[in-house]
Amino acid sequence: MSTIGTVNNGRGEDKLKTNATKNYIYNTLYKVLTMLTPLITAPFLARVIGKDNVGIYSFTFSIAYNFSLVAKLGLINYGSRAIAKVRDDKIKRSETFSQIFYLQIVTTVIATLAYYIFVLSFAKEYKTILLINGIYVFSISFDIDWLFYGLEDFKTVSLRNTFVKLVTVVSILAFVRKENGLMTYVIIMILSDILRFASMWLKFGKSTYLSKASAKAVFSHFKPTLVLFIPVIATSIYRSMDKIMLGALSDMGETGLYEYSEKIVYMLLGFVTSLEVVMMPRISNMLEKGEKDSAFKSIQQSMTFVVALTCAMAFGISGITNRFIPLFYGEEFDGCRALLPPLAITLIFIGWANVIRTQYIMPKGKDKIYVISTVIGAVVNLIANFIFIPMFNAMGAVIGTIAAELSVAIYLTVIVSKKLPIRSYLKNTFAFPIIGVLMWFSVDQIGKHIDNIYISLFVQIVFGGVFFIALSMLFIYFSQPELFDAFKKTVTKIIRRISK
Repeated sequence: MSTIGTVNNGRGEDKLKTNATKNYIYNTLYKVLTMLTPLITAPFLARVIGKDNVGIYSFTFSIAYNFSLVAKLGLINYGSRAIAKVRDDKIKRSETFSQIFYLQIVTTVIATLAYYIFVLSFAKEYKTILLINGIYVFSISFDIDWLFYGLEDFKTVSLRNTFVKLVTVVSILAFVRKENGLMTYVIIMILSDILRFASMWLKFGKSTYLSKASAKAVFSHFKPTLVLFIPVIATSIYRSMDKIMLGALSDMGETGLYEYSEKIVYMLLGFVTSLEVVMMPRISNMLEKGEKDSAFKSIQQSMTFVVALTCAMAFGISGITNRFIPLFYGEEFDGCRALLPPLAITLIFIGWANVIRTQYIMPKGKDKIYVISTVIGAVVNLIANFIFIPMFNAMGAVIGTIAAELSVAIYLTVIVSKKLPIRSYLKNTFAFPIIGVLMWFSVDQIGKHIDNIYISLFVQIVFGGVFFIALSMLFIYFSQPELFDAFKKTVTKIIRRISK
């Protein structure tokens, strides 16, 4: 082990772990809020604007979102990684930030112009909404979250985004009505993004400053961001193109069903993405300092945690779907009951792939592997959508998503199998899907024997949580005693702090 690694194995390593834990907590708290707000807004919107308008919003926003990805290029991942490497030097950090930010302005202007040309040339329906959404595309130029991610200042990002999220929820409940619901909702969502981007600039001057940059310096970042743009646009094909294809090949009602089924899955996915956003700059910094052993240990622990978490969420939500959907969305969205369980299984594939991608491939700068994986997912998704959407409508889009996420996970696993201990990961996590299936069956059976829907959901959730945690901790105790001890110490510290 290197000298640097040895020094940091004492208090230094403990401090790094503490910072990473705090960052994960901050980011997770915001993700929890992101998860909880649809618990308020989604049922409200389902009843106020209805299934078809939900589909229209999903369809039109997905088009604007794809152009916003052109504006972002690959800057979020690239910018976070670039800032993380120079974060200890304010001058270099400011120079790097300025160059990347100026490039972001250029790409956003180009993307916005292209978007309006597309809408004015090809849009036949929903043109007004599409034109308004162009404001969202342009607002991407002011998004500097990647700076704070690179600085590992997740507290600032989380707190300010939390404030904006709360303002957005209150605005939706206060102003969206049946007679003007869809248009009002579109405007509120755009304004919330603008407010979120603008709020980050309030703290900007305290950590970094804008400096002059030559065109050569600015465009020196274009090629590496372009490499990362390929997976971003490929990912968008199987994360948002399915809704565009549903709207074109099926109808807005089916698009609305798929949108709200996917919304629940992505609410839960926030817990996983919290970890990846925190760990990518942390692992990048470890590898930059030569702390290879610490980095690989963190990856292994992350994999165990993520697989356990995604199995709990995927099988847990599947177990309560029959009771949850009618209560949450209303009878108009009853079709989500068939869509949600298979779609939820993708959480496991996404979680596994994300650990490999964000904690090994990207910190190691292996962008080519990342690019290929997302292209594979996009191609599989497009082919599956074209085959199955005309046959099965929204369920066809679900099949396409499952096929895409599974193919990405398999490819990444195979490609890194000689560098990472994949067999060890499988050994440490194989029990979680089994525990999840048992929980799913048990929870579903409980729901069939309790008539009151509120009591049923409460009992199902409590039983399922206790069941999964108890068996999972028992498995970890025997298979990974070191991880079990670390978890026990962390829980003890949290309890002590709360008690104080």
